[in-house]
Amino acid sequence: MKVVAFNVPQIKKEAFRLQLDRGRHFYDQLHQHSEIQIMWIEEGEGTLIAGDYVGRLAITLADLRQTIYSSLEAGNHMCSEAIKITFSPKAK
Repeated sequence: MKVVAFNVPQIKKEAFRLQLDRGRHFYDQLHQHSEIQIMWIEEGEGTLIAGDYVGRLAITLADLRQTIYSSLEAGNHMCSEAIKITFSPKAK
């Protein structure tokens, strides 16, 4: 599977960002970025894959391949929700 380079949106002076992702599904592309993240799948059915780890809670290091796969069947109106804390190594 091809890894997509992903740029986490941020303000230059931001040391960390708290983000709530909520919708029918998560960003499901295998990707990597230079930021460190703590991620928790709060609601919904899905799998967080970070390197060799598979689960609902993960701490991902910089440039670690990761994705969150949502398990949604046709016609299912379930919500997917995850909380992320992203730390930028470039913050000044």
